[in-house]
Amino acid sequence: MNDKRPLDTLTIEGGRISLQQLFFLCIIFVISTADIFLPNYVADVAREDAWISVIIGTAASMVTVWLACKLQLRVGRRNIVDSCDTLLGHILGRIVSLLYIITFITIAALIMRELNEIMLNVFLMRTPILAVSIAMILVAAYGAFHGLETFSRVSEILTPLGILILILVILFNITDIQLKHFTPILYHGIMPSLHGGLLIFTWLSQVVIIVFMVTPYLREFDYRLTHVAVSSVAVLGIMMMLGVLAIAIFGPERTAKLIFPALYLVRNIDIHDFIQRLDAFIFAIWVGGITVKMIMMYYFSVLMTSQWFRIPSYKTIIPPIGVLIILISIVMFPNLHILNIFFRAILPYVAAIFAVFIPLLLLVISYRKNFNPKL
Repeated sequence: MNDKRPLDTLTIEGGRISLQQLFFLCIIFVISTADIFLPNYVADVAREDAWISVIIGTAASMVTVWLACKLQLRVGRRNIVDSCDTLLGHILGRIVSLLYIITFITIAALIMRELNEIMLNVFLMRTPILAVSIAMILVAAYGAFHGLETFSRVSEILTPLGILILILVILFNITDIQLKHFTPILYHGIMPSLHGGLLIFTWLSQVVIIVFMVTPYLREFDYRLTHVAVSSVAVLGIMMMLGVLAIAIFGPERTAKLIFPALYLVRNIDIHDFIQRLDAFIFAIWVGGITVKMIMMYYFSVLMTSQWFRIPSYKTIIPPIGVLIILISIVMFPNLHILNIFFRAILPYVAAIFAVFIPLLLLVISYRKNFNPKL
């Protein structure tokens, strides 16, 4: 019998994680890049109303993640490749799941480019970008090879450390905060705040990726995954509110011009000429977080690709997918200007399609078909 259906989700990866690890994965997956890149983008469009954008983006993301969790509980221990094939039929399901694979690989390349920008601007200013890319992909390949449980354990260490560092950076800069930079409220109307909220939503909705790709491997697969995922978005919203405090320190105009506002927040720390110049140490921790995110997207990409092509072991396609990620990161995002255009003009639509529209369609179909598998 020639079965062309994708391989079962649990056939390729046999690992299991806890609800606590799910929470940490949601946090590190979003915040590792959000607090470094996002304040610049939001300050540019929302200006002094960036804090309103955080509220709007967080609320919309909580609803989106809740819907994704509803879908996941309907389809059981199936990831998005399995779910598309089951609910949309074989042909249409394979087309939609292939679009998800292409999107995931592109996002992995995007994260690679983000990581390269940080390394080239903070640590390795004169190093060729290809050399940095190869080094990063080797680290990511090692993490992807060892699978879900490995980077889940790493997230339990790096996530609390990253949250602590974010809080300390804000506390060390607290004397420079000027709330007047958040006034006047809604001076330019609601549209800038909505635009900024869309950018916030684009980042926070990435939790949907974790819901679709990680929750099938939970030891406790039940309604609690919804509580964990939605609460992680709420926590991320609070952390992003701390991130936009860069505007209260530098002002909206200057923040919008800074490539990495978080870097300047760290460099701004100076306590009696004793505690200062902590940027290399703190950014090393943040780079560790982005590396974990890179590993996760790399892993998701190879896992889905191996399912789609019915390859029993995802580890065999780690090298070719890695080469593809490097090529896309360099060719598709040749410089920071193109990267910024993609973030602001294209990625929000990608998030709307793959985090909202398609999951909502699948959820409606699951109810129409009265689909409720045995877990």
